Amino acid sequence: MSTVESNGFSIIVFPYLKTSNSFNLGHIQFHSSDNVEGLKDEELKSLNEISEMMFLQNDLKIKSFTYACIPKIDFYSSHNVLEILFNIQSFIGYLYSNPRHETSNLFLSFEHASLVIFSRDEIFKCLISPNINTVDCRSVINIEDETTEKVSGYEGMFNFSLFFWVSKGSRVYGPLPHMTLNISQDLSSDINSVENNKPDCSLLKQALNKPSNFSQRVFRAVSWYNLACKMSSGELASIVNLSIAFESLLELPKEQKTSRFIDSISLLLGRTPRLDSWATQFYNARSNIVHQGKVQQSRFIVNEKRNNQSGQPYQSLLTYGREIFQMCLGTVLFGGNISNNSNLEEKFISNQERFEKLCKELSYKGISAKNKLEFAFPLILSIDNYKFVPENQLKYETMLSSAKLVCQTFLECAQDLSTSLEVVIQGFINAKGSDDSFFKFEALSELTTKLRDAGLNLQITSNNAFSKLIEIVWGYVFTHYFWLKGKREIDPNNNKSI
Repeated sequence: MSTVESNGFSIIVFPYLKTSNSFNLGHIQFHSSDNVEGLKDEELKSLNEISEMMFLQNDLKIKSFTYACIPKIDFYSSHNVLEILFNIQSFIGYLYSNPRHETSNLFLSFEHASLVIFSRDEIFKCLISPNINTVDCRSVINIEDETTEKVSGYEGMFNFSLFFWVSKGSRVYGPLPHMTLNISQDLSSDINSVENNKPDCSLLKQALNKPSNFSQRVFRAVSWYNLACKMSSGELASIVNLSIAFESLLELPKEQKTSRFIDSISLLLGRTPRLDSWATQFYNARSNIVHQGKVQQSRFIVNEKRNNQSGQPYQSLLTYGREIFQMCLGTVLFGGNISNNSNLEEKFISNQERFEKLCKELSYKGISAKNKLEFAFPLILSIDNYKFVPENQLKYETMLSSAKLVCQTFLECAQDLSTSLEVVIQGFINAKGSDDSFFKFEALSELTTKLRDAGLNLQITSNNAFSKLIEIVWGYVFTHYFWLKGKREIDPNNNKSI
């Protein structure tokens, strides 16, 4: 079966991370570049071309990397898909950033988690091979021989910030002058091992599949933490980035940040001796860097100012900070997990808001219809869970819009659908409007009846999401529909169309 639909595709690459087996993150399946099973001819051709572009340094081509093939991403409008990929990269970068306190080193720097997106397109030759003060030494292809202004190639995005353009024969190098690869690193194995070895990573992985305001805050903090783990950042920039990570995670106020920072980490980690001293020194260093552009002391001072002594410089403030951030993140994620398991956040949200959010999710571009329904299914279940909560602000228009969108999305990915059911679904989608939306209600009534007899396989998430939402909306509107129907029987002229 094809991995993507017929409207184009993008290939997502982690060039410097290998995997022995396929795995799923954020509802996206990743594979080793050695595994091409299920790819269409065009997708396989692109993957092979991209494989020839991936270089570590000099003439050393990368033998195996991790990739995913997904529906084509529009870099300028597919913000939802880019956010999912950004969070996936954040998780993977965090996974490999284990600080080694004894040596101040990281297992892998964030550069190793670099993510590259390739979207096939027609590219101007001048973008691929600028001819100002350059010499083209490639022997694979000479695009100057082309008679057109454009050639078949790829528009790319490197780490969500740098755009580039390549074609067959181009080379893509890493963000460091001297990139290295790790022998033991294996994404599928390392991700599976977090369940037992790294509870913070395990909870962070779960957050990928549970989008919420809480998870957004967590991944925003993790992304700043990852910037503090870049080899290219330098110590001072890393201290500032790490302080932003703490501020994002702990939601520190604009004023009295130092005191609130100390109180927050003490609350999360307990009154550990000297923890408050590190926090004070760390934030003083951060302030000096931000306001003066330098810091006199970036190491932790043991027994600071005891007996009028300056104290002993010890381990780097940054090394402590990375480790402390991971402990704070684990504690916040654990508390957030308790909150999520009790659906605390959900209890503060109305179903009207959920219907509005559902309409946005089902309107996303750059993501397959099947994935749309998979992403929307938890939200649909939440609507179902709270359907009996009294709510006087629910709008029929919003509910009908969500039902129409789920029908359109379902038809895009449904397989082995009976003709009679497809006709009824199209009938609801195309139902004419009226001042009171009667004809839409009537078409929804017919669709609900048909679904009860259709016997869809509800083990399939897309089928379940579709049928469940139609059932929910009908449960909300059926009394109003029958009231309108009775009213029309008394007054047949009450049928204005729009």
